[in-house]
Amino acid sequence: MNSEANKKKQVYQLLSKGKFITEHSRDYQVKSLYENIKENEEEYRRYFAEEGLILDHGRGYYQFCFEEPSSNPSAALSLVKKYISIYNILIAFRDDIGVGTDFTRKDFYDAVPKDEDLQRELQGYTRRENYRDVINDIIAKLREDGIIERFQDDDGERFFVTSAYNYLEDLYDETKVYNEES
Repeated sequence: MNSEANKKKQVYQLLSKGKFITEHSRDYQVKSLYENIKENEEEYRRYFAEEGLILDHGRGYYQFCFEEPSSNPSAALSLVKKYISIYNILIAFRDDIGVGTDFTRKDFYDAVPKDEDLQRELQGYTRRENYRDVINDIIAKLREDGIIERFQDDDGERFFVTSAYNYLEDLYDETKVYNEES
């Protein structure tokens, strides 16, 4: 398999799982794929269009969109609601959170007892009472989707916010504007 075909396969494998390919990734492979897509965007768009996929370029990230409406609109709506809840939790956790910021799992744990807004957002996200488990689930979801990446430093486990975080911000802003117009 030639290099370009291999890159397209790697892009497909990541994006078809609902993940993002981000500009500010600390993962060399992801960042390299982002740069390759950016340099050959029209070629990638045509290639994936033949498969019925739309290559979407957001603020510093790529993702797939589908031409057909979701066959399961309630599942799609559920995912949107989940992302909006996670976004609200993140901004309750740290009002300065954004692309390029980092945090530790311990920072997140330690913030809960001190912040009533964060407690309220976590309670709204799930009925589970163990905040550590809820935070672990949120971190796992964000990592799985490529919105945050884990890295090691001298202080221990840290997470870096990638440019896919822009997707959460945009989703929140679009929903907020829609609700204000309704």
